[in-house]
Amino acid sequence: MIGIYSNKKTCLLKRLGLAIVTTLIITFGGVAIAAEVIEEVVVTAQKRAQNIQDVPLSISAETGEELRDQGISSILDLSSAVPFVNVSRNIGVPNIYIRGIGSSFLGVGGDGSISLHLDGVYMSRPRAQIAGFYDVNRIEVLRGPQGTLYGRNATGGNINVITNKPTDEPSGYAVISAGNYGRLDLEAAVGGPLGENSNGRLSILTIERNGYGQNIHLGTDIDDQSEQGIRGQLDFMPTERLSVLLSVDRYEADDAAFGWHISGQATARPLTAVALGATGLPSNLRDIDSLVPTAREIEITGGSLTLSYDLRDDLQFKSITGQRDSLSSVQTDVSSGIPPSVLIAKPLVPISQHEESEWFSQEFQLVWTRDKLNALFGLYYFDEDLFGNVHIPTNALTLLGASGLGMIPVPFPSDSLFSQFGTVDTEAKAVFTNLEYGLNERLTAILGLRYSDETRSREGTFTAPSPFANTLIPSTGKKSWDDFTPKLTLDYVLNESSHIYGSIGQGFKSGVFIAGSANPAVEPETVTSFEVGVKSRMNEGRVFANAAVFYNDYDDLQLNRIVGTAVVLENATDARIYGFELELDAYLSDSTFANLEVAYTKSEFREYVIADPARPQLGPLSLTGNVLPQAPEWTLHAAIEKRFNIESGNEISARLDWSWRDEVFFDPFNQPNNYQGAYSIFGAQVGFTPSSKENFNVKAWVRNWTDETVFTSGAVSSDFLGYPQLTSLNNPRVYGVSFEFRR
Repeated sequence: MIGIYSNKKTCLLKRLGLAIVTTLIITFGGVAIAAEVIEEVVVTAQKRAQNIQDVPLSISAETGEELRDQGISSILDLSSAVPFVNVSRNIGVPNIYIRGIGSSFLGVGGDGSISLHLDGVYMSRPRAQIAGFYDVNRIEVLRGPQGTLYGRNATGGNINVITNKPTDEPSGYAVISAGNYGRLDLEAAVGGPLGENSNGRLSILTIERNGYGQNIHLGTDIDDQSEQGIRGQLDFMPTERLSVLLSVDRYEADDAAFGWHISGQATARPLTAVALGATGLPSNLRDIDSLVPTAREIEITGGSLTLSYDLRDDLQFKSITGQRDSLSSVQTDVSSGIPPSVLIAKPLVPISQHEESEWFSQEFQLVWTRDKLNALFGLYYFDEDLFGNVHIPTNALTLLGASGLGMIPVPFPSDSLFSQFGTVDTEAKAVFTNLEYGLNERLTAILGLRYSDETRSREGTFTAPSPFANTLIPSTGKKSWDDFTPKLTLDYVLNESSHIYGSIGQGFKSGVFIAGSANPAVEPETVTSFEVGVKSRMNEGRVFANAAVFYNDYDDLQLNRIVGTAVVLENATDARIYGFELELDAYLSDSTFANLEVAYTKSEFREYVIADPARPQLGPLSLTGNVLPQAPEWTLHAAIEKRFNIESGNEISARLDWSWRDEVFFDPFNQPNNYQGAYSIFGAQVGFTPSSKENFNVKAWVRNWTDETVFTSGAVSSDFLGYPQLTSLNNPRVYGVSFEFRR
């Protein structure tokens, strides 16, 4: 379904989803005959190793093998593996949402609301979050505000990406994948001992694929993919008490991925109306007809140094140092080939954005474990120097004509432009603690405290277009913010296989300066969260059942929207989000595994009054009660995997995945012209492992087999072009085969 506003179909899909849910729940109830047990994942969500079922918060984890089985090679694909996460793509930027909270801001200097840590190091720039997603041991998705342990910009949640570490035995693997659209991927790693008390590991990734669409005018591919990554790790122990892990990596992308497409007209204009198939516009939504080449170039180099020292048996000191440089340049055409009209002689609106960032982080931890007490004390420091610009030439636009007034077009001078150019420097400091104490054999109390202090400054210029001369406006400023974010959790053991927990906490997202913007600083976003959950192991470890209900109250929510040619970030007063989540994993038999995940999320603005640039004649509008952008009410995911042992011990496996997401809006105005209707995505996989070579398998797969075209993000663009709707698209149907060799 492509942006169709159909309540009837949505209801039918909900009923279908609920029917499947009910069937699976009934099925899960009869698994007592299974002898296979679910492998329990060890996570570090609370900055210490714990069984995932013992952690008193909402968390999902996927192993590297599970990610490869589902074809997840980027953070952009994470939605299909973790249904509680919604990842849209916006000019190459991963916009991550959890429980209806995230950010799709495109300006230089904006931060997300979901923090991402690679091996314990915060990845500051959204585009840098794409790097590092290979040779993964596991990912951990922490849902809800994580203001105490993770601090910066985690008001919606946090994602931990943990890579495979060097081993003291030779090990490695290689996965080669080939598919339609000329796809050829390689992910490989090799490691083992290098000498006495030292081990190493080298990992590589390369992805090459032709485009999902064409620029008809230039005859070139768009939405293609060309990425390479390499990581080297060295792990050594100078003494019995001291361990050192050094990791260095490099990532590059050079392609025409993730450009904008035009899906239609957001506001009816008889003289500038745009519709797919109209003169000059391609009928295939994945194609564009533009004079501007879509381009994406990213270079990211970084590393981390982790030191762990056992001061004594119950006291450990840990240091995590991170350093990273990132450079990214993207270009796309806002007009995407809108045909000429009476008012627009030659639409050509290339947007180019360039961003350079260098950041350093340092975290010190002191972990003390005694009897009933687990205590963590920490210090955190972060420093970033960011430079960037956004450039939109307007020489091809008309001033009054394009505004729809029907007057004689007034051309801009050839050098006229809309531009934001400047630097943003950030310094952040924090002190935190997390104290876990067993009050008795069943009840544990966890108290988390964090104090954060951030200072940001900017210098630059904003260039406003004019039919007479460009106007340069200075963009300078400096501001500091601080906040205290506590969290209290009570965890009660019901029996040896189940526990229930409740928590109340707060989160903090720093204020923002946008590089080269003439607007004042955006104030911090804060949240108070409440959660109650239960986690259970049933049928002797063959069934895991987890559930949680939550309520989040946001103040000064940071929200972006398009005004004219500018993307504006602002505080959207207050909002609240509440709902529940259910996770079920079960072995239905020794050879059949199934899982089901269901989420209900209700979001709404409170006291939000703003004008819609696409409907200026209506004046200020009350958006109170409107749902938040990218916040589906219902989300469902189900999967089943079956293994068959055939002659001579050979094994065949089959897996089927289904996910369903409710309708979403892409802006706070909740209009059907900037919207994605409810949709389903199916995937399937068949694998073969010969008995003679257990370290080898081959898998044939198809993803999005019904070839659903889905808008992952959208925006209503400038009055200059008659308010066309700009969209980013999901991947079409892809299929192929993968060969895996493992040692």
